[in-house]
Amino acid sequence: MDFLDTAGGKLTLRELRRQMNAYRYSNIWNQAFALAKQVKAVHVSIEGRVRVVTLIGWPASLQARPKPKKRKKRNRGQSEWFREHLLEFQERDRGSDSLDMRPEVREWMLKEGLIR
Repeated sequence: MDFLDTAGGKLTLRELRRQMNAYRYSNIWNQAFALAKQVKAVHVSIEGRVRVVTLIGWPASLQARPKPKKRKKRNRGQSEWFREHLLEFQERDRGSDSLDMRPEVREWMLKEGLIR
C-alpha cells in the first residue's frame, strides 16, 4: 500500500491497479486487496462512476518488519606477506611491460623465472 501512501492516501482503483501491475499478478493481487479490505486497511468508495481507494492504515499485526541493519565489513588492511607478494600478483595479472617496480624486486623476479 506504499503506492497509496505516496499518492496522498487516495487513488482511483484503476490507477492503483495500473501502478501495481495487477494484470500480471491478478490472482495474488485480488487476494491481497481483499485482505486489505477485510482488515479495514483501505476503504473503497464510489465517486460518480469511479471507484476511489482510500488508505486507512494497516493493523499493527500486519505491519512490515523493519530491515535489519547491515554490519560493517571488517577492514584489516594488507598483511606484510601480501605487501611482499603484491608485485608478483600485479606482474602476473598485467604483464611485465606495464609494471613499475623497484630494481631489486625485478632482479629477484627475473632470477626466479617469474618474469621474462
